[in-house]
Amino acid sequence: MVKFLSFLLFALIIGTSATANACYSEAEAEAEQGLRIHSELMVIGLNCVKMQGGDDTYNKYKTFTSNNADLISKYENAMIDYYTAEGYPNPEEALHSLRTTMANNISEYAVEMSVLSFCDMFSERLNVLEDIDSEQFSEWAKLAVKDNPSGEPKCELN
Repeated sequence: MVKFLSFLLFALIIGTSATANACYSEAEAEAEQGLRIHSELMVIGLNCVKMQGGDDTYNKYKTFTSNNADLISKYENAMIDYYTAEGYPNPEEALHSLRTTMANNISEYAVEMSVLSFCDMFSERLNVLEDIDSEQFSEWAKLAVKDNPSGEPKCELN
């Protein structure tokens, strides 16, 4: 549980960026945060695989992705639906741009820290993934939404 909570804290460290003047539903906000978490895990896996003792970091990321493929796909579809509703001319391209921006943000963070320090701090968190199922991943994304602003504000209910 401590590892899981420290991993949640990592998600809160990483900054976000706004993309438009719209707002997200609860499901869209969770979807964006879930994709942000997934993108961050990819960067950890890719960067830390080259570090001493990091041989399995990318494999752990791939296993997490495989175990949560349906939820990740649901998140991607939610964002494509959002971009479609907002009138983006190419919703799939908007999703890819979002994912690229997310990965670039965490990569820049890794460079600012130095990849070695970044990996020392975050690579062990991939060990937590072995015990996280899709329901826990969804709850994690919802928690991140509460404490880490998404790219869009949540829609106000009247």
